Amino acid sequence: MIANSKVELCFSCGGQQIRVVGQVEEIDDNKLKDEIVEHPSRNFLKAWKEGGAFEDFYKGIAVFNLKNGVAHIWSMDKNFQPQEIVQL
Repeated sequence: MIANSKVELCFSCGGQQIRVVGQVEEIDDNKLKDEIVEHPSRNFLKAWKEGGAFEDFYKGIAVFNLKNGVAHIWSMDKNFQPQEIVQL
């Protein structure tokens, strides 16, 4: 993602997908990384940080921000119909 910042994210549920296209930029902010690690849903990251899973935890974890994103809902039955694009 660093070499090619153009991304497409896909979230699937019940035969439908939300497809998000945009560009990402890396955020090098150790305070933000600490905040992410401290969230209760990310205990596995806390274990990586405290257990020394990486020589340098802050360099071993990358955080990206989506820029200029657009999204649409896709499903097989509407595959060839025009998509409603939502600017994020």
